[in-house]
Amino acid sequence: MLQEAVGEGQPAKWKKKDNLPEVHPSYHNLMVKELMQDFAASVLQVSDSPYDDNDEVISNMPTVSYEMPNGYNQHFGVERFRIPECLFNPALIKARLCPFLLFLS
Repeated sequence: MLQEAVGEGQPAKWKKKDNLPEVHPSYHNLMVKELMQDFAASVLQVSDSPYDDNDEVISNMPTVSYEMPNGYNQHFGVERFRIPECLFNPALIKARLCPFLLFLS
């Protein structure tokens, strides 16, 4: 895969290499799992105090940038606290504050 650097939030610009063999679905699933684990370890953070969307400490935390293998990159601010908080407070999933987790389920 050939990729080109893009600005934050811009669609990735990449081209699949020709003549590559197809990968087995189990290998593809392993790579997706590794990507998700890398994203979680690099970006996500659990708040030191109970999570609140209006918490000034959380909203003033610096953003973290993450680049996907296809070149897409994004800065994550409050979202990096919101996603793991849903794992500890399932009521947030029902309140639709964690659409990311609804997508995975």
